[in-house]
Amino acid sequence: MPLDHSKIFHLIAFVILVLYSALMAAEPFDYFQNSWALIGLKDYDHGTRITPANELILSQNQLLKFQIGQDLEPLDRRQTKTCLDGWLPVVLLKAQDGALDYNFKFWATPLPTVRNWRRAYNWPTEGENYLNRGDIWKIVWNESIEEKRLERQSDK
Repeated sequence: MPLDHSKIFHLIAFVILVLYSALMAAEPFDYFQNSWALIGLKDYDHGTRITPANELILSQNQLLKFQIGQDLEPLDRRQTKTCLDGWLPVVLLKAQDGALDYNFKFWATPLPTVRNWRRAYNWPTEGENYLNRGDIWKIVWNESIEEKRLERQSDK
């Protein structure tokens, strides 16, 4: 029985398309080129804005910048902001420096001193202040790598 080259070609094309789609699905995507994000609590007057260069604008316009790697390069627009599970108000970033991955997670919580923290998530029960939280961790893909650094820098 002769080979049907057309069917083989279509099968190979289909397999390549499926593999390519699976690889691209893991890439973070942001529709906006000038992407801003916000962390805060529901119905509070203010929130913490995250700039397109991934700097946090805190109260009184205080700017918080993060720098990574041996040369302490600042985060910039290359790191795409996403939300946890695609919609939760937890902002995720991933930055790379050689064989290191830096992972950032930012969100807001009521202050630890609030008496009823469950109610404070839905409405400012004891004032407008809240706590910005952040987790930062790095994953080393090569054990022979030199020590890398992470620093934060505030303008005030």
